[in-house]
Amino acid sequence: VLRKLKVFREFYVLIVSYVYFTRVALYLLTSMLPCRYAWVTVVTSEAVTLLLFVVVGYKFRPMVDNQYLRLDLDVNDVGGGQTSTELGQTGWSNRPDTDIPPYGDRRDRV
Repeated sequence: VLRKLKVFREFYVLIVSYVYFTRVALYLLTSMLPCRYAWVTVVTSEAVTLLLFVVVGYKFRPMVDNQYLRLDLDVNDVGGGQTSTELGQTGWSNRPDTDIPPYGDRRDRV
């Protein structure tokens, strides 16, 4: 549980830092630069935004042993270990609540 909180705390600090940088630091940069260098603040803002997306994507990337998606499965919770194919359900078209005929049996109505 503490590992989850650590990652979200880091995410929170990252977002707050991004917001303060893009609001305060870029405002100060804009006020210090001459008008002909106004593009520097736009490039800096876009670079910081790209950096934020890369860092967030790296921190929350899919992993084999993902601590957020860990399930505590018990044999009794699964229902005897039978899968849907063992129970006779092989796909969407075999659902009893649909009245749509299979694709090959469709007849054009005139």
